[in-house]
Amino acid sequence: MIELGASGLFDARWYRQSYPDVPQGGELLHYLDTGWRIGFNPSPRFDCAAYLMANVDVARAGMNPVIHYIRYGREEGRALPGLPDAGSASGRGPKADASISEHQVHSPEILQDAVVLRQSGLFDETWYRSTYGVPTGDDALLHYLSTGWRLGHNPSQRFDQNFYLERYRDVADAGDNPVLHYIRHGRIENRMPAAPAASVDAASIAGDLDAVRASGLFDPDWYTERYGDSIVGDPLVFYIASGWTKGHQPGPSFNGSFYLETYPDVAEAGFNPLVHYVSHGMSEGRLALPDPFAPHALQSVLARFQLDPAAAEETIRANLEHHQWPRFARGAKMDVFVHSRGNIFMREIAELVTAGAIEAGFAARLCHEDEFFRVKAESRHSADAVAIIVAPHEFFVIEFQGRKVPMHWAAGAVLLNVEQLHTGWFKAGLPAIRTAAAVLDISLQSAAVLAHLKLPSTYLPLGYVKDFARLAVQETLPDVTALRSLERAIKQTPPVLDAPLSTRPIDVFFIGYLSQRRSGIFERLATRLSKWRCHFVLTDGDRPLVSGDNAILESEATIGLVQRSKIVLNLHQSDEPFFEWHRIVLQGIWQRALVVSEPLALQSKFLSGTHFLEAPLDELADLIDWLLETEAGMQTAEKIRMRAFDHLTQQVSLGRELQTLFLDDCHGTTKA
Repeated sequence: MIELGASGLFDARWYRQSYPDVPQGGELLHYLDTGWRIGFNPSPRFDCAAYLMANVDVARAGMNPVIHYIRYGREEGRALPGLPDAGSASGRGPKADASISEHQVHSPEILQDAVVLRQSGLFDETWYRSTYGVPTGDDALLHYLSTGWRLGHNPSQRFDQNFYLERYRDVADAGDNPVLHYIRHGRIENRMPAAPAASVDAASIAGDLDAVRASGLFDPDWYTERYGDSIVGDPLVFYIASGWTKGHQPGPSFNGSFYLETYPDVAEAGFNPLVHYVSHGMSEGRLALPDPFAPHALQSVLARFQLDPAAAEETIRANLEHHQWPRFARGAKMDVFVHSRGNIFMREIAELVTAGAIEAGFAARLCHEDEFFRVKAESRHSADAVAIIVAPHEFFVIEFQGRKVPMHWAAGAVLLNVEQLHTGWFKAGLPAIRTAAAVLDISLQSAAVLAHLKLPSTYLPLGYVKDFARLAVQETLPDVTALRSLERAIKQTPPVLDAPLSTRPIDVFFIGYLSQRRSGIFERLATRLSKWRCHFVLTDGDRPLVSGDNAILESEATIGLVQRSKIVLNLHQSDEPFFEWHRIVLQGIWQRALVVSEPLALQSKFLSGTHFLEAPLDELADLIDWLLETEAGMQTAEKIRMRAFDHLTQQVSLGRELQTLFLDDCHGTTKA
């Protein structure tokens, strides 16, 4: 997903206009999951059919053509095929006549169809060759698409095209290849790929009936209510005999369509998906339903909240009504845990949460994993203290003296997630998140996704805490490698945060993981930014940056750099919009620098144009130039950065947020 988004070969607006049925906000996911399989193009810059025509090996392999080009084709020198007519979305020409020439056999239309059919699992090459005598030297799939279907050949035993054409006259009248019609339209419309068994003796399927009944996955009332008009006889017998071939689902706890799509070996073998699952799949660990926590599923839900913070907040509020949210008396003990070998930024967040909890009226202290091992708790570290665990993806994953904190400890704790949902780090912490007593998330959208999935989750903006030492004024900067390019005067001169922004010596500052996407952005901006004094600290993302070990800069040095910088630049690590709270608020707004970012995920605490500035990537350099080299730009920067700081200190208090969430004498959701 990331590689296609970063390639410039996917145009979401063009894709939506070309294929109007695609849901808005989910264009990229739709193309990767479905669109390419049914012949859609990702943008006018890439013609899938033309690429497959020029690269038959890709067509035969059944690989997404644009992904093949990005990963292999570009490096191999294969041509980039744009659409001959950008107004033609599909790139398809008129239908071929019954007499097919060699050129037409390898036309882009047929090669695209070959990918679609191969991916469907409805073509059985071995069966087709033996049934219709196709020579070994000929491509059986192309033979079927160019000639075989016109001769009445079936692509496999699972699809009867004569039955399909006789039953659905609209397909026959249109002259469409029946199996391609079924793949692109008929399956969604619940059309039948083959005739059901004329009659089935229940005794002949007695074993299947017993196994399915015992599983409890067939719900006769649910099935009858949904498919009553088509059922003949006993609902379970009908489902096993023919209902499943029509796309019927046996009940809410098993999805046969998902099962066949996920496990093509079952589809290719022609198994009833539920019978296979109860006989084999369950013991093999196969899934009965789509995993709602799978990355693509999370991203699909996330897209709903990216541009609608009100919907995100309402989802969180409504979900909490069904959970017993933990609340504690004023003065209650609260232990804030963070792993001692975790990322330096996680430590900063844990320290801030500890300070905020103290401000909220709790007896809070900062703890590390060694506290757990010292006490050796079975479910939680202490009966009389609240455990808040920052960054579960580190706390339960990183070893301490060869041991890890067991995931089951999360069941008695409040977890604070700071990772984006698409990352491997989030996946690592997910088992703990799914069992936690409560989940906090610094992203409004991520909290809403978890709430949508019925987890006890809410949003925690990391707001202001007065006199928080870690973010205080840094009088000097250390003499370390990452700062060698700075003059001694810059390092030794104390910053004055209320002084005019123009007096700060560094124009643009960025610190963060150098992802592939960010690397490409910096390459494109390099020439334009070279006119300004920039200081970029770029890190690796393969392991945590640990204080006193591999961290390029300690927290104090990073904060000191920001306090000497006019602009804090924010760039997303991936194509997913996000509000990078740590960089934007703690490093930027709190230090009275101006935050300039590419478009951010919306949230309810800070507003673009009021508290920070954002622009599309291709306009960022222009915005930075205007801010730094014009009087009007610098005046705007001054107003926004001071307005943002005032708003943070007066309206976004971490102590108040924690009081509202956890103090038992504050109003909030406590309903079970």
